[in-house]
Amino acid sequence: MTDEPVSATRLGLRSRLAGRSLPGVIGLLGPALAMLWAGIAIAGNVIAAGSKFTTDVPREDLLQVGVAQFTWTGYAEWALAAVWVVGLWNARRSRLLWVLAAPVAVLAVQKLGVYPPLHDRTVAAIAGEDTGDSPLHVVYAALEGVKIALLVGIGVVGSILHARPRD
Repeated sequence: MTDEPVSATRLGLRSRLAGRSLPGVIGLLGPALAMLWAGIAIAGNVIAAGSKFTTDVPREDLLQVGVAQFTWTGYAEWALAAVWVVGLWNARRSRLLWVLAAPVAVLAVQKLGVYPPLHDRTVAAIAGEDTGDSPLHVVYAALEGVKIALLVGIGVVGSILHARPRD
């Protein structure tokens, strides 16, 4: 492989980013940001959440790990959501604004509405209390699926729309 296509690609990206505001740059890089966010959500909230319970580690310890896991994954998601909101500035008059803002809304419902009672149940379970059954895990997982589907869809469609035509 020669350096020429790589240089042309870099130059193409540089020229596409030149003169853009911060929201414009984020908007152009939005599909990649959506895929990164989806990857973090899949890894932190889906794969790691279930896989840790396949070990021989005591349940209370796994729940403590889960608290840390969801806390740190949440921090990463909130940071990406903040960047995402800045990128939405250029789409503020677009009919697609509601679709583009939907992952942030789903994250807010998860982290501000569903997660707090789930966290309280987890803390009670770590303390040895019987917390009984609750549909909150199913609700949280369903919201996670919706958020991931939205992000992957935005990433794929955005990548197609932002792709440069081949010569």
